[in-house]
Amino acid sequence: MTPRGCALEAEVFLEPGGRAWLVWVLETGEVIGVVPSGAA
Repeated sequence: MTPRGCALEAEVFLEPGGRAWLVWVLETGEVIGVVPSGAA
């Protein structure tokens, strides 16, 4: 659940190896989650 007034952004970062990392960031700049997408 996200506190009211804090928009949640999902950023996707691509590595040269082909992995994609999903990062959720609050509008305060706090990172609340990083999930590797795909096999390591």
